[in-house]
Amino acid sequence: MLPPAEQDPTADAALDADGPRLRIDLLELEKFLTVAKLHSFSAAARQLHLSQPFITAPVQRLEAELGVQLLVRSTRRVAITPQGERLRAEAQAGRRRLSCACMPRPAATSW
Repeated sequence: MLPPAEQDPTADAALDADGPRLRIDLLELEKFLTVAKLHSFSAAARQLHLSQPFITAPVQRLEAELGVQLLVRSTRRVAITPQGERLRAEAQAGRRRLSCACMPRPAATSW
């Protein structure tokens, strides 16, 4: 192990007790989910009212951050990989949990 002065100062910043932390932007996830749903970067760009590079670059960053290929691109269609399918399912579940967490809770009633 390197002495503290020679260690990369960012190395510990990305670790916690559960292992490495990922830095994933929720907007990147939304763009990925839209591409996965529509099987098309251009269709996702149209639906989100963005130009295609603003869809492609974030999805590529997401793949780089995770270290896996999420989508298989062809000239006609985009297919989701098994890793992409897993992320899609987890991201949708997370989005539902966030949505529920943000909803107002009914006031407690006292009898």
